Amino acid sequence: MTESGAVQEEYGNEGSEAEETGQRIMEQRMRAERERLDAEQRINSLLASILEPAARERLSNLRAANSEAYSKAVQALAYYARSGKMERKISDGELKKLLGSVSQIGKREIRIKRK
Repeated sequence: MTESGAVQEEYGNEGSEAEETGQRIMEQRMRAERERLDAEQRINSLLASILEPAARERLSNLRAANSEAYSKAVQALAYYARSGKMERKISDGELKKLLGSVSQIGKREIRIKRK
C-alpha cells in the first residue's frame, strides 16, 4: 500500500462523517424553513378569512414597519378568531382600534413632576 493510500484509509471515515453531519444540518435547516413557511401560510390564510382587504393591507404595512407590533396584532387577531365571537370580517377602522389597544399593552405612562 502506498503512503497516500494509508493516509486516505486512516482519514477516509472522518470525511464521510463530516459529510453526514453536514447533510443532517442541511436537512434540519430545510425542515425548519418548511415549518416556518407552513406557519406563515396558515397565518396568511387566517388573516385572509377574518380581515377585509384594506385591513390586510394595513397589517402588511405594519409588518414592514414594525415586526414586533405585527406579531402582537396577529396574536390578538388569532385569539379573537378562535374565540368564535366574530360575526363578520374585521374592517380597517376596527383593525386601527385593535392596533391601538395592542400597542398600549405593556406601555407604562411616564409622568414628570415639577417642583
